[in-house]
Amino acid sequence: MAVGRSRDVTGPYVDRSGKEMTADGGEQLLTTTGDMVGPGGQSVSQGHLAFHYYDAAAGGDFRLELRDLAWDDQGWPVATTRDEQDQSGRSST
Repeated sequence: MAVGRSRDVTGPYVDRSGKEMTADGGEQLLTTTGDMVGPGGQSVSQGHLAFHYYDAAAGGDFRLELRDLAWDDQGWPVATTRDEQDQSGRSST
């Protein structure tokens, strides 16, 4: 799952280094980690990120996961990790 941003709604959208997303650019937000394979299909609302993925530990079943979303000091989105989400007292799955 990657993000880009632009000063104009019509683009071009670029990653942190300035590479256009149409040229394989994109700032990684989430990627395959452990049993969480292929995160995507995301929606964002009120500081939360919802997405689905394949659960390799469950034979490839689909799972829905929720993460808190914040912004770094340069204005790029940052999703909590599973550990951070679990420590916050809110389940990530």
